[in-house]
Amino acid sequence: MSEVNGLTECFEASVPEDVRLQALRKFFSHKWSRKPTKKEMKENLGLCEKTVNRWHRQIVNAPQSGSEKIPLVIELNFYRRQKRQLGRRYIGFTLYQVFVFYLISLLRKNNDYSYSSTSRHLALLLKFFDANFFRNYQQP
Repeated sequence: MSEVNGLTECFEASVPEDVRLQALRKFFSHKWSRKPTKKEMKENLGLCEKTVNRWHRQIVNAPQSGSEKIPLVIELNFYRRQKRQLGRRYIGFTLYQVFVFYLISLLRKNNDYSYSSTSRHLALLLKFFDANFFRNYQQP
């Protein structure tokens, strides 16, 4: 089962543990510093600064239809659990935030999702790839 298909086929029920671990292993197969740089994101994920900024605005910070707020699961994991606030400017991203961009790249790789559809799928994925799961995987 491919990484992308394994994630997108499981949305309604759950993402099995082995698929989650496979995605994490693939992400950590790249060399990451404690505070990833834009250069690392380009080298490891092939994401240029312009793409990351656009995805941040159009996918991560996008309100879901019928709402003026971003989904709580995105706000909790991407901002609050990273000790960040929505709307404030920070230099760089945390490793978990880079992982979220990695998940977005997987969603957009083989699917013809719009930004709003990608945002909805990301919200579903972050229920399974939350910041605590990520942190526990990092620890030996």
